[in-house]
Amino acid sequence: AKRKRTVLPLEKKVVIVNRLENGESVTKLAKEYGLGQSTVSDLKRNSGKILKYASKMETGAGLLARKIMRQPVEVKLDEALYNWFLQKRAKGEPVSGPILSEKALQFHQAMGCRSEFKASHGWLESFKKRHGIRQLSIEGEKLSPNKGAADSFIEKFKNIIQNEGYTPDLIYNCSETSLYWKVLPSKTFASQSEKSAPGYKSSKERFTVLACANASGAHKLKLACIGKVQCPQALKNVCFPNLPVVYLNQKNAWMDGHLFHEWFTKHFVPSVQRFNHENNLPPKALLLVDDAPSHLSDNSLLSDDGQLLEEGVGGNAQTLLVSWKSLNIKAALYSIADAWHSITKHTILKSWRKLWPEVCRVSAEEDFQNVTTALIFRNLPGCDEIDEDDVTEWLNCDDEGFESKSDEQIIASVAGESEVMGSDGEKDADDNDVATDPVSHTSAAQAFEAGLKWLEQQPGSEPTELMLLRRLRDRALSLRQSNLKQKKLS
Repeated sequence: AKRKRTVLPLEKKVVIVNRLENGESVTKLAKEYGLGQSTVSDLKRNSGKILKYASKMETGAGLLARKIMRQPVEVKLDEALYNWFLQKRAKGEPVSGPILSEKALQFHQAMGCRSEFKASHGWLESFKKRHGIRQLSIEGEKLSPNKGAADSFIEKFKNIIQNEGYTPDLIYNCSETSLYWKVLPSKTFASQSEKSAPGYKSSKERFTVLACANASGAHKLKLACIGKVQCPQALKNVCFPNLPVVYLNQKNAWMDGHLFHEWFTKHFVPSVQRFNHENNLPPKALLLVDDAPSHLSDNSLLSDDGQLLEEGVGGNAQTLLVSWKSLNIKAALYSIADAWHSITKHTILKSWRKLWPEVCRVSAEEDFQNVTTALIFRNLPGCDEIDEDDVTEWLNCDDEGFESKSDEQIIASVAGESEVMGSDGEKDADDNDVATDPVSHTSAAQAFEAGLKWLEQQPGSEPTELMLLRRLRDRALSLRQSNLKQKKLS
């Protein structure tokens, strides 16, 4: 008998694709879902298109409703309007059907689309269905403090914890921020004879940094750092998986839906699976995210399987500028990773005290509610002159980690237009960086041997440090020997 044609919702297609990428066989999945093997093979072949299409859907409900990846007549117009819609909703601004239709007509004219377009009721319904958009009543003012909404979320969170049996080890939170890693202070000490302090152009060199950890603080994932360049000059010849961060790239160094999906599937899920397995935890996890337009905007994501200058107080301004100019992307990535590493489990645990007070009992001595950020900074070496204005300026120079675009920028982004130079004519940091030269196995072995001898002569050296250097030296020697054997054979 002829097999009945089965059309899967896009949500199930994504699940199948992810399971295929995790190594499950086509035969097994075809049998489980009642599909032909050729159908599952087609899903595997088109996995990139499916995941990219799914990443643009705002909600899981949208994935469940859609079965066919049918493209609209004006693809770029549809994409521009949807990006605009997500941006407005992320800001809490209400968007109605008439507003969407009017904005669609404006984009249609601005983009010079050739097809006839009326933004009819039928078009609006198709657009809403295509992107899983539904209508909700506005409750209060989202952008103003809403204690009722906060209490409601805390209650919902507690119910999830109790019903699903989640522990602090199984609940994660992630958030992005922009980091202008070459920003110089806007204030300086000056001699009595100086009437003004000539400055330097403010650097626009920026990463978007995504940090993620579980509530217990026992599992801090590698930071994800997003730059503009796929392979920066300073990272040439560097093995990317060996970096202390996950380096990703996007043409404007912002987090977007595609990158977030990549980070979630290729980094978050595997890392959590390893942590759960190593600690005998159940194969599940809950990830809490905010409503940034770059995120999958369900309230939670359930895992299927489970500055940068240390010195600068002494010396003159020229010394500081030399250090500043020599700072490249690789040095910045290591500095960011070092700062993340220095954050303790206890600090992360305390950050959950308002949402989950049961897991963090803060003593009176540890309650910092009446301690200003400036006071904390003054306890750091060289920061005794810091005031509240300095701290506010420094914190406000970074932003949320996702881009708030004008209509013109939205149109340019969907049209694939980009420029090598920024809007202010500034080049990427990569242009002035020096590539990392390849280091031979012999040079590495000699360097480790010298380091080992030095460490042996230092009081207070730890045996573990000595053994680590010996292992690194032996590894370099072993690789050198393997290369010599290959050369002889060839």
